[in-house]
Amino acid sequence: MTTLSDSNQLRKYVNDVRSRTTINGIAEETSASNSFYFYQNKLVKVEEFMIKNGKELYADWYYADEKPLYYSLKHERSEERAIFLLNLSKTMVKTIH
Repeated sequence: MTTLSDSNQLRKYVNDVRSRTTINGIAEETSASNSFYFYQNKLVKVEEFMIKNGKELYADWYYADEKPLYYSLKHERSEERAIFLLNLSKTMVKTIH
């Protein structure tokens, strides 16, 4: 986890995860990163990146007025993910400040 703040305002929050699991004798490695960008303590963008067993996935999420504006991941649950990330960002701001 890395945070960047300025004048008591959260600017960026990065969460990096590296994991290795073995299920039924099959090992899987996952690397993931979520970068949350804020303007005046309000979420404006999230960048997500994941590599699982050599397969890469990237997604960007944009926000305005505390609402999802646009996301690059086209999936049936993308809107749900956008709202989850927004709510998570609000918890981050409260926790850090």
